[in-house]
Amino acid sequence: MTVISQNQIIQNLLPQSNTTSLASQQQETKELNKEAFLKLLITQLKHQDPLNPLESIEFTAQLAQFTSLEQLFNLNEGVETMTSTLQSQNAFQAVDLVGKEVKAQSQALGVEGGQPTQGVFSLDESAATVLVNIYDENGLKIRTLDLGSLPSGSHNINWDARDDQGSSVSDGSYFFEVLAVNADNELLDATSLVEGKITGITFDQSGQPILVMNGLKINLEDIVEIVDPQVKEQDS
Repeated sequence: MTVISQNQIIQNLLPQSNTTSLASQQQETKELNKEAFLKLLITQLKHQDPLNPLESIEFTAQLAQFTSLEQLFNLNEGVETMTSTLQSQNAFQAVDLVGKEVKAQSQALGVEGGQPTQGVFSLDESAATVLVNIYDENGLKIRTLDLGSLPSGSHNINWDARDDQGSSVSDGSYFFEVLAVNADNELLDATSLVEGKITGITFDQSGQPILVMNGLKINLEDIVEIVDPQVKEQDS
């Protein structure tokens, strides 16, 4: 009876090439799927030497390897399914936000059709002086707003989409920073937000939805509040 070694079995199962070395063939076995692994094990059992059969310990170890391999494949499939489900849920959530007024964590401001996105910030304590600097997409400061003293809480940035010379800025992306100090001239923390209506959605390369607000791209996880239009009208 002809006894076939494990290396010979591997060579018979893998695609043959005149230029493929044994080392590269053994490397390819690490990427075998579970069906090929089981086929390799069965073929090895069929061609074992009856005078020197496969030791039970070695056979058990190979079965354990197969079980681990199958569990890894199942785990990978489960993760892929869960990721796909989460992406679908995020897409549905994003679609539901189209047409709604929201607040999102961001320092970005968008100007579209001459109309700027509403910038918002909140203070944990009263400020003696508050300045808001507005920059263009190249980092050039184009406007400084002096808001004076403000109490703690949420405040709007009433920017009219004009620069320090009073000229209207072009449509595009801008960003702002809030500088607030207390009576002791100590810098205070300010949380920056933007507020506006979601006008559409797009998707990044991984399939995650990106919300569009006044030309700005907002991540779904940055949304902190959906604004009730009725409450907004009462506040104004």
